Amino acid sequence: MKCKKCGNDFKDHNADKMGEIIDGEFMCNSCLYNGEDAFQIYPIGYVRNNLKRGRGFGLKGSRHKPSRIELFSSQKPFLYKIEDEKKLVIVFYLHNKKSIKSTFRRGIDGKKVGVFSSRTPNRPSRIGITRIK
Repeated sequence: MKCKKCGNDFKDHNADKMGEIIDGEFMCNSCLYNGEDAFQIYPIGYVRNNLKRGRGFGLKGSRHKPSRIELFSSQKPFLYKIEDEKKLVIVFYLHNKKSIKSTFRRGIDGKKVGVFSSRTPNRPSRIGITRIK
């Protein structure tokens, strides 16, 4: 694949790990992230649920069943007094890579927006955040 911005060819490399498909065209990570180095992060657990991404807008599966956060046993010391909290902020990595559209019509109201004006998981960096009770 050839980067639409710098023209570098990634056909001899693992292009899937070297960039993103944005608006139907490949852009290398160096161009997309302004030459910055990637952060290395480690998982501390997983979110389990029965939801699947369908085609188009939305999720498929029962939204009435809560997702379950399963932390590795090594994380137990960090949970001290967590039961006293009414709300938590969860930061997570969106591991299912899909192509990105920089603008699109939002499913909830049809308004044309950019990725960062929506809740789409198809975004650069694939970092998600949610507040839970």
